[in-house]
Amino acid sequence: MGKKILQSVINMTEQRDVDSLEYGVVVTLIELLPLNSISLYKLVSDKPEDGIEEVIRLFVGENGEIQARYKQNNAVNIVKEDQYLYSCLLDTKEVLYKNSNGQMHMISPLICDEKIIGAIEMASNKDLKKFKELINGITRIYENYLYILNKSERDKLTGLLNRHSFDTKFSRLLQMQKDEKRSGSKNQIANERRQQATDSHAWLAIIDIDHFKNVNDKFGHVCGDEVLLMLSQKMKAFFRNSDLLFRFGGEEFVIILEPISHEMAERTLERFRNKVADSNFPLIEKITISGGYVKVTDLHYPVTFIEHADQALYYAKKNGRNCIYSYELLVERGELSKPIESGKVDLF
Repeated sequence: MGKKILQSVINMTEQRDVDSLEYGVVVTLIELLPLNSISLYKLVSDKPEDGIEEVIRLFVGENGEIQARYKQNNAVNIVKEDQYLYSCLLDTKEVLYKNSNGQMHMISPLICDEKIIGAIEMASNKDLKKFKELINGITRIYENYLYILNKSERDKLTGLLNRHSFDTKFSRLLQMQKDEKRSGSKNQIANERRQQATDSHAWLAIIDIDHFKNVNDKFGHVCGDEVLLMLSQKMKAFFRNSDLLFRFGGEEFVIILEPISHEMAERTLERFRNKVADSNFPLIEKITISGGYVKVTDLHYPVTFIEHADQALYYAKKNGRNCIYSYELLVERGELSKPIESGKVDLF
């Protein structure tokens, strides 16, 4: 058993990004313990009452094989839905209970950088109390390694994901889309994902602060950093927890919206643009943003989507700023019929 535990920990800490680590910790626990199922939950904000999302769930099928269900992307109000989970998150203490079927449930809080971030819930026909020390040990290793990965994946100033982590996360998104397309309606994971309209796609947007150089030149880089920090905070508060937010460097940011319709993507980005324009920032009071966005499919490489969104962003910059354009609509209207010179908007 000791050798098996050691190998499981080695496998878990071989992961090099947060998504893989989340999968690694639940796999480790379900392989080491007599579990029927295990779920990893993440808070949508710093407050448990704001809701929680199930990131991944593993369960043992009738044939004994471990099966997975990934992000449901529908935040649950745990205050109303799950008193045990809410109690665990609120008190940051383990919760043990039996459900109506006689299954034993253990919920362990997850803490990173001294903040509650989520929980792991395990269900078993066995008494989980005798595995408490092992469970605590595995979750503590996960928390410590998560702290290290978060530092490497996130921008130091804003706390958003950084340019380095973009390649891994975006490539994984494209691979998931390919896998779901290949598997079709028979794919259980695809079926259990959020119900989506037939025209729903992920969207990649690039936004850029208008005239940001003037802010640094007139008010100094400290004020500029404060503007970047406030904008990133507004992004985190506005977009869903399941959307991916990146700072690419300077005043450029990338947003990956999880699958929604074109109309909803346009409305979401316009609402955020308006929110920024209506906000007050220190010293300078007002700033605006420009942007471009593109539909994400499995037909192109990541760099292609960046180039297309960049072209739409450049069009916005040349046509008044404080606006956001769809690459597809610009192409349809013939506005981007000729290639736009590269290098006009510095992103990296």
